[in-house]
Amino acid sequence: MTQIGARALVAWPLLVAEILILGTAAFALLLAPDTQSEEVANALTPLWRGLGVAAVLFSPLALIVGTANMGDLSLRAAIPLLPQVIRETHFGHVWSWSFPLTLALLVIPWTPGRGRSKTIVLGLVACALLLLVSFSSHAIDRGTIAVIVYFIHEVAAALWIGAILGLWFGAVRGHLGSAWVLQTAPRVSSVAGWTVTILILSGLYTAYYSLGADPHRLIDAAYGRTLVDKICAAMLVLLIGSYNRYWVMPAVSESSAQASLLRNVGIESILLIGVLGLAALLANTPPVH
Repeated sequence: MTQIGARALVAWPLLVAEILILGTAAFALLLAPDTQSEEVANALTPLWRGLGVAAVLFSPLALIVGTANMGDLSLRAAIPLLPQVIRETHFGHVWSWSFPLTLALLVIPWTPGRGRSKTIVLGLVACALLLLVSFSSHAIDRGTIAVIVYFIHEVAAALWIGAILGLWFGAVRGHLGSAWVLQTAPRVSSVAGWTVTILILSGLYTAYYSLGADPHRLIDAAYGRTLVDKICAAMLVLLIGSYNRYWVMPAVSESSAQASLLRNVGIESILLIGVLGLAALLANTPPVH
């Protein structure tokens, strides 16, 4: 496996954990009806716990793989260099800031008690981790605006996948019923429309500068080819989302339409996790600039 592939493979679970936790926490706080937000959080708690475990397991591995790649070393040979990398490199500094927050992702869902405050803290921790991802991305080469746009892109992706995944968990795992789906689905559809618009605009900005405004590099450069793969995968998800929005949603009061909607958003969620894998690969592929 190439160095880029190895970095992307360990970055993928971390990105999935941070994106899904932020998105589903935002769903429980902002989109789920207030009277049942607690039930939604309870339905999402097993997901949050599993994602927290994955994040803690893969975070040290990401440090080892990154160190090995910097020195062109084996994983075993890279381990003695970890303290030096943490002290003396930007990559190590960002990791040292991120790891305590990653531990918090694991601890918070297991703490006793209920309430919106726990969900708020969990969402804020995931948001802070995504901000640190932005500061360790290729966007830092282009300045503050590029970092902000990258962060907005991540948050929009989190809100999109969190909305549709939260709808599925609330209905299927939380057994909140047809009336809850009827009330929540239009909110999810509206948020999905806005977040997709933000994703397209922020993605165009990042692609323009990363490719040096040369469309030929979509084919000639590894970064461009990976970007095309990501766009194609995202377009498939958008087609399913468009079908839901314009064909299923008008009849969402019917039980058959709700069943179709939940099946489709489940498929969308799985496909979006795959898109996040391509996003991790793209983030670890050197841009043309």
